[in-house]
Amino acid sequence: VGATFFSVGPDGKLASAGWTTEGGATIRSVKIVATAGPIPNDMIVIAKSLPVAVRSPIQRWLLELDERARALFGDVIHSRELRVPSLEHFRPLRAMMASGRARGIH
Repeated sequence: VGATFFSVGPDGKLASAGWTTEGGATIRSVKIVATAGPIPNDMIVIAKSLPVAVRSPIQRWLLELDERARALFGDVIHSRELRVPSLEHFRPLRAMMASGRARGIH
């Protein structure tokens, strides 16, 4: 048993998943037993304690990936683009966490 991700395209068919290649080929057989709805994507976090002179170039690079970096991120996290999330982006995750806490899951 494990957790992974999947995305559905506008046609309602599987667009990408943790068990497929970027081209859509199946890497391993998966049986979905439950889904949790939308959750925030992977995050890369830079500590606020890092000096701005160091933090800013890293943030700029992450938000303006060149083609080589896009390919790398595509292979590693199945995403070729990074964005700064809005606070609303985390609402589903906060709701799932509150639900878990209400059931005694910490």
